[in-house]
Amino acid sequence: MTRSISGLAGRVFLWQRVNQAVYLARNIVLARYIVPSDYGDFAAALNLASYVAIASAIEFRTAFFSKPDLGEDATRTQWSCEVLLNTISLLLGLALVPLLGGRYPPSVLIAMVGLLVVGVVEASYSTHLYLVEKQMLFPFLTSLRTVVNLASFAGCLAFAVAGWGWKALLIDRVATAAMLAVALWARTGWRPSLRLHRPSLAWYWGFVSVMFLNALWGKVLFGFDIFAITRRLGAEATGLYNMAMKWALIPMELGAGFLAVMALSLYSKERARGPDAIRAAYGEVTFHIVRFSIAIAVLMAIFMQDFFRLAYGPEWRGVPAVFLALVPYAIWRPLYQNVCQGLQALQRLWTIFWVMCLQGVVALVALWWLAPRGLVPAALAAGGAIGLGHVLLEWRIWRETRYPLGFIYLPPMLLAGGAVALRFAAEEAMPLAAKVALAATYTTFAAWEWLAGRRRFHHAASMG
Repeated sequence: MTRSISGLAGRVFLWQRVNQAVYLARNIVLARYIVPSDYGDFAAALNLASYVAIASAIEFRTAFFSKPDLGEDATRTQWSCEVLLNTISLLLGLALVPLLGGRYPPSVLIAMVGLLVVGVVEASYSTHLYLVEKQMLFPFLTSLRTVVNLASFAGCLAFAVAGWGWKALLIDRVATAAMLAVALWARTGWRPSLRLHRPSLAWYWGFVSVMFLNALWGKVLFGFDIFAITRRLGAEATGLYNMAMKWALIPMELGAGFLAVMALSLYSKERARGPDAIRAAYGEVTFHIVRFSIAIAVLMAIFMQDFFRLAYGPEWRGVPAVFLALVPYAIWRPLYQNVCQGLQALQRLWTIFWVMCLQGVVALVALWWLAPRGLVPAALAAGGAIGLGHVLLEWRIWRETRYPLGFIYLPPMLLAGGAVALRFAAEEAMPLAAKVALAATYTTFAAWEWLAGRRRFHHAASMG
């Protein structure tokens, strides 16, 4: 199993690095031509589209992976449901435009409708994506996403230079979805048709009904920060927060989140082998995600202020402080995704639901109350809400699997705490050379601990 995880991770590593370079270039270059208010309008449109597409929150992906062979009727039913639900969401969005006209500018509403169209296109290749993931063709997926992201970035940049603002960001989304649809349809060779098979519908609903509730709360949990900031602070503040969040999600974009998504396939397969197999699989994946996400977040925290002064214009000067407040979020988000995948594989969907209910209440109250006090308090509230959920869910899966929790979490957290404390004890007085020395020392110790821990992992896992 270790060899399978390491082999897949190794094959996707190169393409992930190229893809991340494209992602970083996007953030830096586009910020030169698109102002924070345009980013804020587009973020508000994304938020609205997420809430309008409420029917598409029915999550078919977990159900798709729960059976080795769904059969043609169930597969076509899944594709038909996703396309129809997203089409309904698009029609609902069009109907709501006149009602929302008094609260949002036309740019936000037009972008919202465009994003709902993107949702229909993405639904059209959803099954093709699941088929590729089920075959564990992750090297193909990473290379495809890299090529598509590079092509869409080139087009988006051309429109941004021409002064299209938020419209360039929307065109980028449309082009990405269209290219992925063509490529995945060609790769799988599977041709769908609208078919709603009654026994398959009944089975899907029995499986995804709780997932639907989880997805609804997920929309609140991961979208209310943008909603609260948009309503309380305006488009420019939303744009600054959205840019900081893009950087906070880099640990996921670099590979931790991808590994968590890939883990669902692994957990689903290992579940058939018994609890010991699930315990070993979950422990190993978590071991790598913890070290990866913490290391990237710490290195970014050390250099973020210098980086923004060098690479971004003065209109973005408020972003570094918001990013530092989002560092806990950056660490917790891939870990939260991973623990949810593990509990889904163990069929503990109601556990996820009740924890998400608690998170949702905390997020609603804290964000609405703290958003008027500034972006940093709002960022801390967002991180606190997801951290609360991660701790509760991690404790629940530990009770069931008894994986080596302390061995996995304690060493990287101690190293990270020491590095961050040294960095911010000096505040602005620390020169760049000292920051480089601190980052090099931290990286050396973190890499040594990671490699040494990997050799000791199976012994620790067997001891429990």
